[in-house]
Amino acid sequence: MDREGEMILFRLVAWCLFSSLICFLPVHAGEQPLRIVFPVKLEPPDPHHRFWMVSESLNLSLYGRLARLDGGGRIEPDLAVSWKRTDDTTYRFQLREGVKFHDGRPCTAEDVVFSLKRAKSYPEGVHQARLKSMADVRRISDLEVEIKVDGIDPLLLQKLALIAVVPSKSPMPITRHVGTGPYRWAERPEPERIQFEAFPDYWGAPPEVKSVEMIFGMNRKTALQRLKQGSVDLVEIAHEDADEVDQLEDFWIFSSLSPGVTYLDFQIHLAPFDNPHVRRAVHLALDRESLAKTVFSDYARPAAQLAGPPSFGFDASRPPRARDLAAAREALKKAECPPEALTFELFGTESRQKLLQAVKDQLSEVGFRVQLRIVEWEELIQVLDGHKAQAYVMGWGNILHDLGDAYEHLLHSQDKEKRLGLANTTGISDPEIDRWIDAAGNTFDLEARYAAIQRVTQAAEKRAVLLPLVYEMTLWAGPADLEWEPRSDGLVYPYTIRRKKRGDEASE
Repeated sequence: MDREGEMILFRLVAWCLFSSLICFLPVHAGEQPLRIVFPVKLEPPDPHHRFWMVSESLNLSLYGRLARLDGGGRIEPDLAVSWKRTDDTTYRFQLREGVKFHDGRPCTAEDVVFSLKRAKSYPEGVHQARLKSMADVRRISDLEVEIKVDGIDPLLLQKLALIAVVPSKSPMPITRHVGTGPYRWAERPEPERIQFEAFPDYWGAPPEVKSVEMIFGMNRKTALQRLKQGSVDLVEIAHEDADEVDQLEDFWIFSSLSPGVTYLDFQIHLAPFDNPHVRRAVHLALDRESLAKTVFSDYARPAAQLAGPPSFGFDASRPPRARDLAAAREALKKAECPPEALTFELFGTESRQKLLQAVKDQLSEVGFRVQLRIVEWEELIQVLDGHKAQAYVMGWGNILHDLGDAYEHLLHSQDKEKRLGLANTTGISDPEIDRWIDAAGNTFDLEARYAAIQRVTQAAEKRAVLLPLVYEMTLWAGPADLEWEPRSDGLVYPYTIRRKKRGDEASE
């Protein structure tokens, strides 16, 4: 081969090597990712296993659903462009044409049917309860699915909005995530960090933020320091740090009032809370207004119900229970408990330690002797499942924006076969409450549902269980060049975030 031929061959080989290298580079390798820090660790990531807020923020970016909930809890089309109820127990869904999974496969009715059946049957999966009414799901055509329910389920669409659609024949558990969402994994994930990038074949508008990195389990104080240094972009902050962030130049606080609630509850089969007068004394001794102002620096509102606005079933005319120390002491007299019997343990996690201390101080004013038990989240769940906690402070996210759904999980008598009362750690089993919860869940009539939910609210207050404390605001801090309206449910969806471009301020 002559010199000229050698040069041509060399250039050809070099071009092939360069081209093959390009194929393995991330699509947006040159862009600085949006780095989002979560203070809690990432739970097992199979989308049909658990439903923790942090893992759902990840799943929301990676997976499509038949329908989705917007930031205010309203139903929107997603993989289904339309649906109709052909009778009280049958739903038909028309699927979006041309949707692809991240590996290039088309998304069809077969994948939807597989995903719903998988979610309902996943061992110890959270969606077993959500899909308990689903009697059958079948493919009508490649772009049409039919769901039949057992009885009436007025919240079926909201529940379907939580079920990720995965490729048919996906393994159990899923370790390689392939969805239809606006983002796909860019590299092999680590326990503390996942990076993903915009999916170029997403059916909707392309995300403005092309590359995202989620960091998990970083202490809030450390995360805030990293934000100031510029090494991360969006961090969840504690309420007591809000004033500090507010004083920083070029940083903003992004806030949303959760439809969920932080509440105090008891194990009603353990002394002293087996006595309803003792529970009522606690209810009357709490100063919710003070908790919202002092513990949460006014980034919370005193709560009157187990769900806040804009949840269905929320009664805006019902004020929070006012503190009444005289009535609390009178309730304790009726309880006829000796002073030593008013000693109890109050369980909660470290993130709520300041709130727990404030509750302890308030209750001490009427004679309660509270011993705080600060435990890890996993230990708290074990204690509650074992019905060993006398009292505890918890939160309910109210992801469906429906008070009836909260009552079905928290207040209904436990029935594992019917998947009812699965979060009932109170130990309450009340036929009257069950009857009204069932009534709310078995009608499409909004007025009848609302009336039944109000009856449950009244019964719960009368029995002094599941005492609402506050509606918390979720607070995030980030640079002023971010534009973002946080969702009320607390989920972080990078698809709705954009960075301001140079000149944006001048055009406003």
